[in-house]
Amino acid sequence: MTEINWNVSDEDHRLIRRIADRAMATMPSIAECGYSHLDVVMDVQATHANGNPLDLARLLNDFRPFDFSHDIVGILTHLDRKTGKLTGCFSPRCTLPRHDPAAQRTEAARLIESAKDSA
Repeated sequence: MTEINWNVSDEDHRLIRRIADRAMATMPSIAECGYSHLDVVMDVQATHANGNPLDLARLLNDFRPFDFSHDIVGILTHLDRKTGKLTGCFSPRCTLPRHDPAAQRTEAARLIESAKDSA
């Protein structure tokens, strides 16, 4: 059985704790359903570290209440706590774009050409 990866940076962990603070303060239904602050921290961290990297700063600071609630409730509801993976085709709105090396190479080549043209 694969173990859940809990490794996140210190900064990511601080953001995750603040996300849990916001969730517990603005979404009383979470506690009513039996979830604790620690549950939210662990579920968001597991999601972020196990194949679904999140834009944590955007989730914390930029999401309106409806979008914030969508992602938190979706993570709490759809996380497989044995694997750290999201199930049920749920994708948080704050999911970071997938790493696409080909697109990055194309963008880098465009920037190099642009720099040559302006020189």
